[in-house]
Amino acid sequence: MAGQLFLDPTKVQVSGNPPSVQLPIPKAVAELGAIPDSSLLRAGDLILVSPIAGHTHKPSAVIRKTQIIAGYNPEDARWYHAAVYLGFDFRICEATRKGVATASLLDYAATHLVRVRRDPRLDAETGWKIGVLAACQIGTPYSFRSIAELSRRALKGYWQPREHSAHVGQGLICSQLYSDCYAAASGRTLWNHIAKEVTPAYLSATDQLSDVPLNWRPLR
Repeated sequence: MAGQLFLDPTKVQVSGNPPSVQLPIPKAVAELGAIPDSSLLRAGDLILVSPIAGHTHKPSAVIRKTQIIAGYNPEDARWYHAAVYLGFDFRICEATRKGVATASLLDYAATHLVRVRRDPRLDAETGWKIGVLAACQIGTPYSFRSIAELSRRALKGYWQPREHSAHVGQGLICSQLYSDCYAAASGRTLWNHIAKEVTPAYLSATDQLSDVPLNWRPLR
């Protein structure tokens, strides 16, 4: 989609000087010879990822297909996973099938398109609140019931008005983790108010968030 800004590990163009990296680097990132410029990131940023050719797996393909069926265009539907940037050392907080946990943005950098979005109206303090609130959810189980409900609703389309949220049960899914923490920190909602859903595709499409320009830095 014209206007989407993201890092593509198949089209690396480095700029600037090598950063002072004081943590281990995944082999795939080292072989790439470049690393995302973390100075452009801020606590509370939304991270969206989409696998490049050769790294697509069944869950990402199913989520992409479901989001297209639900009515999102392919450029938004390709973003299958969302995470919260915690503000330092490439640390992110994400909800996976194993539950909410911390991980590294570098786990995705060499094999995925990486897109960063934020609400330009929010100050840095609110961003830190989003990150802290996300970290407080570590250990929360994944909501397989919400995934099933979102899949069921997708068959009728996410343009259909709904009275109740698509998220059910006590667990969380990746996009809900970001949406809930954003709402608690900012006092603003961030979801599809028609179908009462929030998916990675919605977080890609919404104009509440703006893309953060990114670039690669050389490793040496």
